[in-house]
Amino acid sequence: MKKACLSLVFLCLLRALPLHAQPLLFPLPDQTGKWGYADQNGKMVIAPRFLGAGPFHEGRALVAQSVPGKEEVRYDVIDETGQIQFNFPIDLGETSSLWNNHYHRFVEGKMVFSDFWSSGDKVYKFYNREGKIVFKFPHQSENYPNITNFSDGLAYGHLNDSTYAYFDEAGNVKMQGKLMDTFVFDRSFFQGLAIGNYAYYGNDPNKPEPPYFIDKNGQRVDKFKIPKDVVELGTFEGGYAFLGREAVQNVDGEEYKPLPPYIMDKQGKMTEVKILLQPSSPVTYVNGYNFFEELALVQELPNSGEYIMNAVFITPDGEVAWRVKEKLAPLKVDFVEHWLMGGRFHQGLSAWEIGWTDVKRQLVYLDKTGKVVFASPIYSLH
Repeated sequence: MKKACLSLVFLCLLRALPLHAQPLLFPLPDQTGKWGYADQNGKMVIAPRFLGAGPFHEGRALVAQSVPGKEEVRYDVIDETGQIQFNFPIDLGETSSLWNNHYHRFVEGKMVFSDFWSSGDKVYKFYNREGKIVFKFPHQSENYPNITNFSDGLAYGHLNDSTYAYFDEAGNVKMQGKLMDTFVFDRSFFQGLAIGNYAYYGNDPNKPEPPYFIDKNGQRVDKFKIPKDVVELGTFEGGYAFLGREAVQNVDGEEYKPLPPYIMDKQGKMTEVKILLQPSSPVTYVNGYNFFEELALVQELPNSGEYIMNAVFITPDGEVAWRVKEKLAPLKVDFVEHWLMGGRFHQGLSAWEIGWTDVKRQLVYLDKTGKVVFASPIYSLH
């Protein structure tokens, strides 16, 4: 009896574990440019054999492989053991940059895709983790097809080139409206809030009212007092929204001085980001991204030719956590000659690709203190 009770307790503990509890795996290439997956210490777990490898989300990742006997690339979805679960039917046109693709991922058990640009198919489709199409949504968009993953139980998509809609998993349109900003790709709901009006119009005196957020009833949330100089909004995906501000033109009218952006919490409290602009290299504008795991990337993009002059990670209180340039200094990265791309935190680490030459690359993983945890060998692009 005692043994049976212990077994029952053990079974209950197993059932209490998260549905997609999995080892932490990160895309990593070897010196030949083949991709596999390493654990959080850099130890290879899934042997390198892919042309490209995407990040894991909910126990699934997208990989690219060669088609035997053909000069073609095939995309597959694998599990944490490296086993193929199903074939992804779209040619994404990318292999070496797949490591930074967080769009084609599983969210709330589903992955979305649209085959419009390669085949003209006007149906948004959603896969489950086993590769079965569980949801379809037709559209009539000719120029601006756009669809997001489900978030907060709703997905956002363009019905046509002038109308957007939010719909639930049963295909019911919950709300729709006039499409004004075709370049705003993520109006997803996070924590009950979505971008209502984005409207980046620079210094246009006829620009509409400042951006705002809406609730799930489509109503404007008035508790957020957004200043008039705010010209772009981020989502609340990480619990905080990034608010970009309009640049101020100088006296002679030739250059613009960027203003520090704001961070807004769900109560509407705004904090100015405390980053230091570098006057020695004129800054074109300040660009910010969503918060992921309590840190957000902010970049000062200069007109000096440097790719990333002053990329910093900031905390929700607007303070600088650390500067990317300083943390990568031991690797001898030249911020003029060398390409650098990276960004969001995922599973506790942030990946950065260093382009030493046009074809030589290296992938480096930093932790939340900016410490280099592990890095790939320098490899050649295929």
